Amino acid sequence: MPLAHPHFRLAPLALAITFALATPGITYAQATVSSTQAVTLSIAAQPLSSALNELSAATGTAIGFSPALVSGKTARAVRGELTAQQAVDQMLSGSGLLATQEGGGIVIKAATRADDVPILDAVTVSASQLGLTTEGTGSYTTGSMNTATPLSLSIRETPQSVSVVTRERMTDAGMTSVEDALAFTTGMTVKATGGERNTYSARGFDVSNIQVDGLTVDHDSDTLGSASLAMYDRIEVVRGAAGLLEGAGNPSASINLVRKRPTSTWQTSLTAALGRWDDYSGSVDTGGPLNASGTLRGRVVASLQDADTFTQGYGHKRKLFYGIVEADLTDRTLLTFGGYYNKEDNPGADWNGLPTRADGSFYDFDRSVRASPTWSYWNKTNVNFFGELKHTFENDWDVSLKGQYLDGKLDMLGTSLLGRSAEDTFLYNVGQYRYHHKNTSLDLRATGPFTLFGRSHQLAVGANYRHRVDSDGPGGWPSAYEYGFDPMHWQETVAPPMPEMNWMWSSDGDVKEYGAYFTGKFNLLEGLNLFAGGRFSWYELDQTLKSGTYLGKTAYEAKGEFTPYAALTYDLFEQHTVYGSVTGIFRPQNYSSTSGALLDPVEGTNYELGIKGEYLGGRLNASLAVFQINQSNLPESLPLLLCRSGQSCYAAAGEIRSRGVELEVSGNLTDAWSVFAGYAYQQAEYRKDSVNGKAGDAYATTTPRNLLTLSTVYQLPGALANWRVGASARFQSAVHSSIAGEGPAVRQGAYGIVNTMIGYSPNSHLDLRLNVNNLFDKYYYRTVSYPRNGNLLGEPRSFMLTAQYKF
Repeated sequence: MPLAHPHFRLAPLALAITFALATPGITYAQATVSSTQAVTLSIAAQPLSSALNELSAATGTAIGFSPALVSGKTARAVRGELTAQQAVDQMLSGSGLLATQEGGGIVIKAATRADDVPILDAVTVSASQLGLTTEGTGSYTTGSMNTATPLSLSIRETPQSVSVVTRERMTDAGMTSVEDALAFTTGMTVKATGGERNTYSARGFDVSNIQVDGLTVDHDSDTLGSASLAMYDRIEVVRGAAGLLEGAGNPSASINLVRKRPTSTWQTSLTAALGRWDDYSGSVDTGGPLNASGTLRGRVVASLQDADTFTQGYGHKRKLFYGIVEADLTDRTLLTFGGYYNKEDNPGADWNGLPTRADGSFYDFDRSVRASPTWSYWNKTNVNFFGELKHTFENDWDVSLKGQYLDGKLDMLGTSLLGRSAEDTFLYNVGQYRYHHKNTSLDLRATGPFTLFGRSHQLAVGANYRHRVDSDGPGGWPSAYEYGFDPMHWQETVAPPMPEMNWMWSSDGDVKEYGAYFTGKFNLLEGLNLFAGGRFSWYELDQTLKSGTYLGKTAYEAKGEFTPYAALTYDLFEQHTVYGSVTGIFRPQNYSSTSGALLDPVEGTNYELGIKGEYLGGRLNASLAVFQINQSNLPESLPLLLCRSGQSCYAAAGEIRSRGVELEVSGNLTDAWSVFAGYAYQQAEYRKDSVNGKAGDAYATTTPRNLLTLSTVYQLPGALANWRVGASARFQSAVHSSIAGEGPAVRQGAYGIVNTMIGYSPNSHLDLRLNVNNLFDKYYYRTVSYPRNGNLLGEPRSFMLTAQYKF
């Protein structure tokens, strides 16, 4: 009986097992490596005999098998931190073979019904094995997340509608930016405003904050770079109000960008990609233990991109450097620290998009057209430092302190279309601005279990702080600048010259937010759990704006604002959980009442009912949710005769309601088949608007009411097991913009985009992928806005060929 072993050489351990297998009664006393020790693996699908050899080499475990028994069989792909036994079980899934431990090694034999193992396809990685980290699991779902609450909960346990974009799905789909990932996330809409700025929305409301490893920062699209996913393990999204951890914001969604962490064994990945429009990119990702004991681990990621785009004269020059170190100070104390530098230069960037005809209909533009000269640019620079100290006590309570500093800079020079000088001629607006935004975030929390009335419960308490300082300027525009732009006869040779600027603008801001939060998961009865908690927030803003001769100062605050969090979950049978939840969020506002006092903050409350399912040992998750969001206390202007002399005044009387339904399926149907499907329907409307008379009118009309996203990858069987094929699609209903005083509505009809992928892995080290986006070359506008500007075309058909080598 041959043995799987490194380079087919019989080590003493292998010789001992060979002899023992041939001689009944002999044990494996000479075995030196335990098959129960977990290691990080990445073994491609391949003939079973060669896969077993590779597994033996990677784990140091001898594996015995008969050549006749494994002949003609293909091993499943194996990825993740697994023991040798777990890995070989995954390889053998659906093969009709069984792996048993005998002495210090593993023996492969034919399974029988008496062995009580499934002969048909079976999933062998459970939710507990998936854990928090998604990299290396080959999965489209995750085993745990803590974006909705401070507690680590599975998707099924989380009493809100959630999605996770895993590292595997990013890689399969060729996603390179945060916008790529969110565009294929259930219920999320990405809208571009030009100049490398994007807004995200969900359930009819814009996302005002994002989290990075659980620490909240403002979603600052002006300065915050989002063009690279190279340093992230996954993106977690919680839809609805997320004020428990974020504090002030909108009842839209919480987006958590989770960084890659060091691995327990040395791993290196080299990636090179070539795409349409001379898009060249590459990355290096390497890390592992930095000392013999493995108590000090590190990881470094570097990526570069030099690309043109489908828009003539518009390109990208980007670079990212990321580093992280983990140190086990004791068996129970972990110190993590690191940082990154991100530079995104975008020459030829279009500040505000294209116009439409006067009646709101689209021009017949070629998709390469732009409304900016070659001297325009939009450049971002980010520097980040972060750290965390975490200690786990013997009673399983965790206490952690983490913080980060994020420095963002913008340097831009651009043009936008100011208005029409004739039917098809527009005037340019020119501006040059520099922004400098500094964000500091801190979070201190304690989480753990406790027993009360004979039942086990979980509790989390914490406090967080964030401080943003803006030093914007100088900024300016020319004293006299008028240039006619004919969008249908644009020629770069007659582009306007770059004017001299009058530096007459600056803005300084200081925003502080403090909060204390608590939440508990209380097991009331078997299968019945109550989530209860809340947050107290304090918010302060001071801002000074100078524009020409104008000097304005703004200051407002909110004190002790309480945000509730409550939910009830009940487990139905073994695989399903039903839930109901009420979550809140608030947003301070700078409007005065008739007495001169500031209005109460805008309040957002999310009501949600849903059911979730967890199948195939946690490898597949499904959910259905219905929701209603009420946003109240919106400002409505009052007649001047009711106000103080010389002042405007408002009443906190406006209200918006959003209702909808969301469905999602994510995970792995088999070891060879990964799926993601999400559908969202939302309808938002003004409920109260006595001033503008909009009560009953639609709200957020640039967000589609219907949105369907699909992704799947299938690894071919048998002799084609080294190949995999995949596709993704996004279908959305019609959208339109209708802005008072801006002319007719601009409408984009319903459309769909289909992307495809084919991959080939000749061995466990090399992977080749070809991604084709917008396969049918659909012509569409990804963002609609005003007739005069703000309309941005979608990308034509494109391709990306990627080669990745791991060792």
